[in-house]
Amino acid sequence: MSSTRQAPARDALQQLQCPNCGTALTQYSAGTQTLVCPNCGSYVAIGGEELEVNGKTRKLPDPGVPLKIGKMLTLDGVQYFVMGRVVYVGWDDDSRWTWNEWLLGAEDGRMLWLSLDEKGFALFTKHRFREQFDARSSRTLNFKGTELAITERYPARIVGAEGELTWRATADDRLFVAEVANRGEMQYSVQQTEEEIEVYEGKKIDRLALAVALGKDGDGWLLEMEDKQSRGETWQTVAGLCILFAVFALIAGIAIGGLTGRRQTLSLPLTAGGNTIPVDFGQVGRPVVLDMTFTGTLAPSSGVDASLSVIAPNEISTELFTKSFFSTPGGALTNAVGTQLRGTNLYIPNQRGEHTVRVAIGETFQSGDFTVQVIVRRDNWVSGWFIGYAILVGLIGIIAFLRVPTQK
Repeated sequence: MSSTRQAPARDALQQLQCPNCGTALTQYSAGTQTLVCPNCGSYVAIGGEELEVNGKTRKLPDPGVPLKIGKMLTLDGVQYFVMGRVVYVGWDDDSRWTWNEWLLGAEDGRMLWLSLDEKGFALFTKHRFREQFDARSSRTLNFKGTELAITERYPARIVGAEGELTWRATADDRLFVAEVANRGEMQYSVQQTEEEIEVYEGKKIDRLALAVALGKDGDGWLLEMEDKQSRGETWQTVAGLCILFAVFALIAGIAIGGLTGRRQTLSLPLTAGGNTIPVDFGQVGRPVVLDMTFTGTLAPSSGVDASLSVIAPNEISTELFTKSFFSTPGGALTNAVGTQLRGTNLYIPNQRGEHTVRVAIGETFQSGDFTVQVIVRRDNWVSGWFIGYAILVGLIGIIAFLRVPTQK
């Protein structure tokens, strides 16, 4: 986006000299009461019989945006020029923060304040205010017949200024600010000093709209924002794809984990106390998933506890889990109500050779026509790769998402 509009030259009202250093000072607006000397930083009060110096400003930090004194902006069809800039600092018990405000003036005398803080840009219009209000204590602001709840209040002072100001500024002017938030697009700010109280009504404006308002002077800003937007879209795409792949891999890992591995079913009759069966799990370090089901009968409405453990060739026993099985009122055993009480069904052998799977039965069980089936799935390692991949790609997606640049 670009514009070939040229900013018209401003006609000066009068030329003055800084009483401190002799630098030429130009007044453009009839409402100006203070001119800030660009050379020595003096606050020069005008309008009296003689020019008066009311202290000096500090060197202002670069705001990082192309809003310079004398630049022209077109807002809602009205041309404004940048008259001055003020940098404020506010504080509370926990922190300090700074913000910039630019004074915009039009040929017909209209003025706007353009504010930039950590929340972005906003355009404010000053309104007359004759209601009783104290920025330090009042809970609500009666503005145009509407009661607005004060949401934030804090002390502030002027760090420095440049250009033209519409009041007699002095070094380190102090004020108290009360703000109204959560009113849709509208924002309200009350600034109170020892001499007066001012109410401002404003709404947010984004950087793109300001760059367009600056015309040709904003072309470089537009290119910068377009580049940032392009990079942001790229990072968003990367983040979205990574998170999508991570979710897919996680689902696939869980699903495939239940299907992979060489399946083997081992049956062994049970006697009081339980029974054992030898099994070779194959390679060391490959996960093995074990489960068990029962066939047989119990007394009606009774149950049995069974625990499964694995004994390695070095005779180290590892208990994996315990299940409880219950019979129906008719006496038939059902696995549907079997519940895994504790532990895991995953075993990773760290020794080669024959292992022993032991199923131990509770003392209340009596021997009879009763069989346990141990289901063994060897080499069940694919799910781990999928889940590890999901975690890695998910982290990359989160990092990419955090890299998306923001434009306020």
